[in-house]
Amino acid sequence: MIGFLLRRLGGALMVILAISVLTFSMLHLVPGDPVAIMLGEQATAERISVLRQQLGLDRPLYVQYGTFLLNALQGDFGTSIRSGQPVLQEVTRQLPATLILALSAVAIAAPLGILLGTVAAVTRSRFLEFLTTTVPLIGLSMPTFWSGLLMILLFSLYLEWLPVVGNAGLASLIMPAIALALPASAVIARMTRSTLAEVLGQDYVRTARAKGLLERVVTYKHALRNALIPTVTIIGLQFGGLIGGAVIVESVFARPGLGRLAVNAILTRDFPMVQAVVLFGAVGYVLVNLLVDLLYSVLDPRIRQ
Repeated sequence: MIGFLLRRLGGALMVILAISVLTFSMLHLVPGDPVAIMLGEQATAERISVLRQQLGLDRPLYVQYGTFLLNALQGDFGTSIRSGQPVLQEVTRQLPATLILALSAVAIAAPLGILLGTVAAVTRSRFLEFLTTTVPLIGLSMPTFWSGLLMILLFSLYLEWLPVVGNAGLASLIMPAIALALPASAVIARMTRSTLAEVLGQDYVRTARAKGLLERVVTYKHALRNALIPTVTIIGLQFGGLIGGAVIVESVFARPGLGRLAVNAILTRDFPMVQAVVLFGAVGYVLVNLLVDLLYSVLDPRIRQ
């Protein structure tokens, strides 16, 4: 188990190092002078020169990357050009709101998707099978901004049950979390249905049935645990996607978070802030996948080999 963990940690560190290279390269892949883009067309040559020196863009590229990596390891991602505040301070201020939204969406999407997928795999009713396969397809096909606007129209403007926008507690979290969870639950349901249907046809499941075990025991104790191994991967990948999808949902519902922070940083050409948000999101994605690998080894110890 320790060797398995060390291998996965080593792989995660290599991926994070590659991410740091790509994140650092963002500033240098911009066509033209990035400093002139940050300051706008009215910036003077003197101001451009000063900012270039402040950002260290007048030094060799390898020196810039080494400084960026060393500072990032110490939690220093520079200063926001838009607000003048430390980038890490603004990111950590907005990060909890995005994590709460993403975790709430996972808490809705995972049970809903597994339930729909399980019902679709074991049901013998054509109507239920049609329902459990069509509903996820609708959720997968509907963009989050469209479902979000529909929910605002129905539950906020027409029924007046929930607040329209903002971050005013649990009531304001319901619609954004559901809008973010619908596509994810559809993907989870489709994966659960296909893997569980395959597992239910294997020999050991037929043996369990031949022993006279109840069908629900065969399904949930013997088949579902093995069928959930690919589903756990999908849930982990969807969590990373939910963090990215929060950009749209937070904008539609005017919620604070990394999504709106990234949008504002892009619109104001705040490159240090964009770099930090991208790096945080990518590292979070890698850590979630590392956790999924560890859960794999718990669900199926053979994977450690």
